[in-house]
Amino acid sequence: MIKTKEQKEAKRLYLKQWHEDHPEYSKQYRLDHKAEIKQYLLDHRAERNECIKQWYAANPDKVRNILLKHRYGIDIAAYNDMFIQQDGCCGICGTHVSKLNGGLVCDHDHETGRFRGLLCTACNVKLGASGLGKFKETDDLYCKAIDYLNRQISVEQLKAV
Repeated sequence: MIKTKEQKEAKRLYLKQWHEDHPEYSKQYRLDHKAEIKQYLLDHRAERNECIKQWYAANPDKVRNILLKHRYGIDIAAYNDMFIQQDGCCGICGTHVSKLNGGLVCDHDHETGRFRGLLCTACNVKLGASGLGKFKETDDLYCKAIDYLNRQISVEQLKAV
């Protein structure tokens, strides 16, 4: 029996909802059939990987959104808001995204995981996990980096009030 795309999607949604409504059954089934499931996944690894690659290629915005949420706790809307707020420029050196090879990357606090803003790759690497480690104290960018970090602290203090 050949199913249409709509029928397959309806069945997928039904099964997803059923498993959400019956988590104890799903968990017990996985425990009872652990070896069979593992063998199935091994036997169908290439097919599954191909399906995943196709999905990633067909859904780049969803993939980006998932990665942003997982890595930085933000969604694509928050990223775009920050991009607009920074006028498409690095938060430290002010270089516009049109003059960069890789675009702007998400800067985050490595201790708290909190998203701070968008930086060019060069400033992000210089800022790094060690703070201001790779900026030279006599460099103008050193002062701009300190201002950038201070702005982030000020924004957090305002949100806490």
